[in-house]
Amino acid sequence: MNLICWITTVNALFLLPVLATLGPHRKLNRALAGRSIPGQYIIELNPSISDSRGFATHVLKRAFRDSIIETYYYAMKGFAVKDLPNTLLNFMLNLDDVLLVSEDAVVEVDAVQIDPTWGLDIVDGTIDRRYNYTYTGLGVEVYILDTGIQANHSELEGRVESCVSFTPEECGSDLNGHGTHVAGTVGSKTYGVAKTVSLHDVKVLNAKGSGSYSAVIAGVDYVTQIKMSDPSRKIVINMSLGGGISTSFNNAITSAADSGVVVVVAAGNSDDDACNYSPASASGVLAVGSIDSDKRRSSWSNWGSCVDIFAPGSGILSLSQSNGTTTKSGTSMAAPHVAGVAALYLQAGRSTDSIASDALENGISDVKESSNRLVRTSELPPVAPSLLAPTRSPTRRPTPNPTGAPVTPQTTKQPTRTPFATRAPTKNPTLAPAKAPTRAPTKKPTLAPTKEPTRSPTKAPTRSPTKAPTRSPTKAPTRSPSNAPTPSPVLPQCAPLLGDAVADSDVFVRGHHSVAGTERVVLAGDDGLPRQSLTPLCGRLDTQIGLGRRE
Repeated sequence: MNLICWITTVNALFLLPVLATLGPHRKLNRALAGRSIPGQYIIELNPSISDSRGFATHVLKRAFRDSIIETYYYAMKGFAVKDLPNTLLNFMLNLDDVLLVSEDAVVEVDAVQIDPTWGLDIVDGTIDRRYNYTYTGLGVEVYILDTGIQANHSELEGRVESCVSFTPEECGSDLNGHGTHVAGTVGSKTYGVAKTVSLHDVKVLNAKGSGSYSAVIAGVDYVTQIKMSDPSRKIVINMSLGGGISTSFNNAITSAADSGVVVVVAAGNSDDDACNYSPASASGVLAVGSIDSDKRRSSWSNWGSCVDIFAPGSGILSLSQSNGTTTKSGTSMAAPHVAGVAALYLQAGRSTDSIASDALENGISDVKESSNRLVRTSELPPVAPSLLAPTRSPTRRPTPNPTGAPVTPQTTKQPTRTPFATRAPTKNPTLAPAKAPTRAPTKKPTLAPTKEPTRSPTKAPTRSPTKAPTRSPTKAPTRSPSNAPTPSPVLPQCAPLLGDAVADSDVFVRGHHSVAGTERVVLAGDDGLPRQSLTPLCGRLDTQIGLGRRE
């Protein structure tokens, strides 16, 4: 039966009384006993039903009114509903366009509280009371699907670049502490595996550390959309959470992995076969079990064929939500070690499929039926690409005369072995100075027009010649009142970065706003229209200048 054809029938079914408990059905995926959320279901639709983003929502809202709680477009086509009567559920199970109906269920963090501390020394593959690293995760994004991240923690150095919440709680904070601890293991400056990685907060669990599969699927769908919009982005998902088997949840995770997202998950803390739990049982993920400091499987860690690799998870010291540190244990703590390692592999240009094959084999005791693999980074290439940020420790040997800029304007896949300048003169002479003047401003640029004319006429004439631009407001009133604050002159520190724009006296700073921890300055002319934008504020790294748009 087609979706469009049953709208009227479905609306009528809302008026019918609830019948007896629904029996087994090949399309119905039941949750683990005692874990289901009554009346709440995840509906997975046939991907061919529509390619339009709004089609399913438009049709289903008419039928389900306000009962839709999530809608999925990327990791899977479908939606989640609440307060669904059995009569309507039975009707939906018999629709050709419905592939699967799963009971929504409770999902929780996978952590337990145990002392004491140890950590990164295991991951680098050498037991020498040091964490030896060359790569730092620069240019890689790790999305933490958890209880949130305390973004202002000093150890994170302002690298929490975005936040979205699929819970009633707001972004930018962590009322539980689990997500902040996980983020610290992934990428804090002291306790992190990948010390300059970009972190993203995807809040899917509440302050009690619990949530629903429907909310977690929404988080996975969100990250999948980002990857599909720009496949070149290097993206890792960490999910230190779990619950009973959910086929819909597993399908969404597999779709995310198929899109190119690296998905790292906790194996679970039940001392049971990990294949009995989601997301550890999903295809395409790296499911991580836990070991203690003696390289023995943690007594509570899940095991089995679904566990791909083991990592430190007992007594892990990392960040607390109060800007301090705390010690936690669980496969929740093991997974972010591997997520951090995945970031290093992506920065190095290595396939993350190699993480398991590069692992230390047969180094763990009591793995039961699991693969005996311990994560390590020692198999990564010894030299990082030229894009690697400066390390906190000195380099192994000083360069005799390092070049001030890269040899080529684009980065190569493999770093050059000797990036040093030659001491002897080259055979070919250096390039002659360019005939055209440089674009950079003079050391002391003047704001007013110069007395001497320019060397060559401009390509496009000015809109209207002015004898001398004035800094005061024009005599004519503006076309309509503006909500923006009164323009102020261009900030002096911006002048060297704006070049020729500074010479135009009709260019003013129209205003600025904070966006994800940076400053955005909008430059406008005397007509109030944007001219150029400077992001971030003058003096920050990676300053970029681009044309504005008419608004």
